[in-house]
Parts: sequence; C-alpha cells; structure tokens
Amino acid sequence: MRVLVVSPEAGPWPSASTLADSVNALVSAYLELGTEVRVYSPMYHRENEPKSLISDIYQGFERIRGEAFSIGTIPKSPYYFVQHAGYFDRSGPYNDVDHIPFWDNHYRFSLLASAALLHALETGFIPDLIHCHEWGGALTAAYARHAYADAFGKIPVFLTIHNLEYDFHFLEHDIERVGLDRADYHIDGFEFWGKVSMLKAGILYADKVVFPSDGYRRQVLEHDFAGGLRGFLELNQAKVTSSQYGIDYSAWASFPVTDGVVHKQKAKEKFQQEHGLSVDSSFLVYCHLDRETMRTADTLFTILTDLFHLPLQLVIGLPAEHTERDYFQALAQQNSGRMALILLEQGTRNHRAALAASDLLFLAQTDEPSASLILKALANGVIPLTCHNLGCADLLISFEGENLDKADAILVQDPWPDQMLRSLRMALDLYSSDRQDWNRLVQNALTFKYSWEKSASTYLQWII
Repeated sequence: MRVLVVSPEAGPWPSASTLADSVNALVSAYLELGTEVRVYSPMYHRENEPKSLISDIYQGFERIRGEAFSIGTIPKSPYYFVQHAGYFDRSGPYNDVDHIPFWDNHYRFSLLASAALLHALETGFIPDLIHCHEWGGALTAAYARHAYADAFGKIPVFLTIHNLEYDFHFLEHDIERVGLDRADYHIDGFEFWGKVSMLKAGILYADKVVFPSDGYRRQVLEHDFAGGLRGFLELNQAKVTSSQYGIDYSAWASFPVTDGVVHKQKAKEKFQQEHGLSVDSSFLVYCHLDRETMRTADTLFTILTDLFHLPLQLVIGLPAEHTERDYFQALAQQNSGRMALILLEQGTRNHRAALAASDLLFLAQTDEPSASLILKALANGVIPLTCHNLGCADLLISFEGENLDKADAILVQDPWPDQMLRSLRMALDLYSSDRQDWNRLVQNALTFKYSWEKSASTYLQWII
C-alpha cells in the first residue's frame, strides 16, 4: 500500500513544530505498518543548516501556473522537499518577522500541492491514499480532483485538520491563478466573506475531513471556533470524522508497566531532590501551561490559595517565554519545598521527568488540542483530572468510587474551579487514606496505550 503525504511542515529537523512532529510521527507509524510513504513539504530557509543532507533529484514545471521548482530528498528517507527560493527562502513558514502572513501564501502552498502531485506522477508513485494536512496542504485535494484528475481523480483524499483556527484567505480574482473552479465559489463552496478560504477548498474536495480526536470533532461541530467554519463543517458532516492521535511510547513512557508503581516512587524522590521539593510522599500535582492550555491557567489562578492549604506539592511546567513566568518563579520561592517550576525546553526531558514524578495532572480545558498531554500523563502513571468533553476523554474511564479495577482518570462535567477543586480533594483523600487503591488507578493508567501505529491503521482501514 502507498500513501502520499502533503504537509506545510514535515521532516527530521531539530526545529520541528508541533505540526511537523505529528506528521513525522504518523509517517513513522505508516512505515512501521509496512506502508510505502512519500512526504512532500517545502524546503524553508530555516533549514539551510542541514541542507547539505539534501540531494537534488528533480526539476520541473507544475501544471497550475507553469512555475519552475525542484525536488530534494534525504537519501533513504521518505521525505521530499519542494524547493523554490522565491517562495520558501523567507523568515518563516507562513509569516514575516512582524507575524503578518505573507500576502502570497496561496501561491506558495499552491506550488507545494501541485509540485507534489506532479513529481509523484512523473516518478511513478501512484498512491492508494493522498493524505494532506492543514490549510497549507489543503489545495492537494482540489488538484487531485481537477488539474491532476487524470492520474489521481479516483484516489481517496483525506484532509487532517490539526487546528481549525488556522486558515488563509485570498482575493477572489486569484481563483483561476490558484487552479480552482470558479463554479465552486459560493457559500457552500470555498467562498468565505468575499474571499477564498484555502481550508474550505480542502474540506470541499476531500473525501474525509479528519480531526485528531473525537472530542475535537464534536467540539468543532457543536461550538463556534475562531475560524468561523462550523456551518460549513455541519454541511459536510457526513465526511467529518476523527482518528485519535497517539504518542511515541519510546519517548514518553518513563518506566515499564511491570512494577511501575515502584519505579514511579523512585522517580518522584529524584525529581523532588533535583527541584528543591521536600523529599517525602506528598501528593504531587502537575499543571502544564502553554499556549494551548490557557484556560487551565485561568482556573489555576482562581484556586491557588486553596491549593496551598492542602497537603500537596505543585509543579508548574511552562515555556520560557510564558507571560506569567516571573510570577510563578516568585510564587515558587515563597512556597519553597512545596512548589517547583520547570521550563519546557525543546525535547522531552523536563516534561517527562515532571510527569514521571507526578500523581495527578490538573487540566481544566474545555477545548482542543490537549489530548496528547493526557496520553503522555497516562504513560507515566499520572491520573488526569479533566473534563468529560475533552479530546480523548471518550477513551478514558472515570473513577466513580467503586470501579478501581478499570478507572484511569477523574473526569468532571465542566472544568469550573469549584468542580476541579472538589475532585482534586477527592483524589487527595483517596491517595492519603488508601494508597493501595490509588496505586490501582496508577497501574490502570500505565496499562493504557494508544500508539501512533493505531492512529495510522485507522486511516488505512478506511481505504481497504
């Protein structure tokens, strides 16, 4: 089986983004399942340092505007890079140094989609599935149905939307220049408030529109997100689905499932020593604060005073540039021995060490994407405290007092401060009064598995 992947970001670069990490992991999973894969993405200016790894293998002219491009690849890898100095040798993938989107993003990512299909066609790579990602890869679906329909018209196209709030709109007079059919320029097509939405074009022509968790799929159909596409997704609801994204257990699981509780206690003691916490059996609560978990921060601020009246230790993980970093550092100093701050540097070391040591993940989210954080917590025997409608919550079993043999999470109806605090106290009471019962929950969490291979197999099963 063959899969052709088109993504605005992908490749084994040190500066990989969250999107690139997800695409790379899914590609690795496809390969593990014995699938032949090609991944097409732009060769950006920021990748100049490792460019010596790239071998130029092709030069051609794509079909939409007849633009010249070249293809480079890393030998013996599935990654192919569309090269065009005028489009991709810039300050960033999508925006300039002032964070303003490049005006010609529709031309840039039109080239990506068209070049990927042309190169695949001319080198004999006719796939069983075309898998495109985000608005930057969305035009692949349109071209497979029109400009390249002679080769790809009957091949299923899946569009994965990692974050619905990202899109790019361009002026109506460029419709033909981007190779779209003007007949579909209307409210039920790719028109969006007098402009063209690249994401709507992808949704319109794709056979399946896939979100990375079922919780996210439900939310975009039931709530109005910033992108303004709820109505259009409802119109196309028959093809809107989900494939839960997994995690890499070799990177995130800190210890084996067998004797995991024992290993976890040792990890806690080591973490406490390294981060100035009292070395004891205190209930350790981890709270992860980044751009995608801002509502957790709001809830945490509301109940901080209450938390410090409880017999627990608090660990806050946040990026170095977080706006409240100075505040949390001062708070940690004031609560020496009971609170620690970790910076989420690139890679997994700090984050995984905090999860390995923690007993509870405090995640007061009402929207996505946050599912991967829950899966990473479970892989380290951390019980997630979160709400019923979040991401992978459908896969979890909430502790209800009598289901210790199955429960692996604590789920509230709504992540309001009072509900979160009440459930946290309940977890602390169980931990303090009956450690053996608490450890049963921990063992259940460690047993839970949702790998990237499982995610990839879902895509493949849809085309069999």
